[in-house]
Amino acid sequence: MSDFGFGSEIVDAVTYTQMSGLTAVTAAVGANILGRSAVVQGDTIPAVMFYPEQSTYDPPAYSGDNIGLEQLRYVHRFVCTGTSTAPIRAAALAARQHFNGTAFNHVSDGNNYLVRFDALGAFPMTFLVDGGTNYRQLGNIYRVHVTLGG
Repeated sequence: MSDFGFGSEIVDAVTYTQMSGLTAVTAAVGANILGRSAVVQGDTIPAVMFYPEQSTYDPPAYSGDNIGLEQLRYVHRFVCTGTSTAPIRAAALAARQHFNGTAFNHVSDGNNYLVRFDALGAFPMTFLVDGGTNYRQLGNIYRVHVTLGG
């Protein structure tokens, strides 16, 4: 049996490729498609961040490292400055429409994977203030299934 990689890396690669190809996303955030949970000093906003929050493997049928399925709780989070979501709303909606209920084939380290996104809900913290700056956020939380052999 092939070695199962790490679902977080596989889903990150799929997310980056797909987000980079969505016109509404690139129109809103440009190249600010970030595979991490924070905007750091030097990054520009608006941006989209994507990252796993939690992961589980299906129990192996036999002993050893014969994993064939990983499920992740995974976030896509758009952020902009100000008090309006207008700069990011169309991008967040286009991303949800593109990812929700969709399965993507992905090859990593010679292995084929099927990566399926199912929306669980909206990203809950839509407004925050940090250092006197207002930020708005929109996005979605997904259950992502990564299956070896796709």
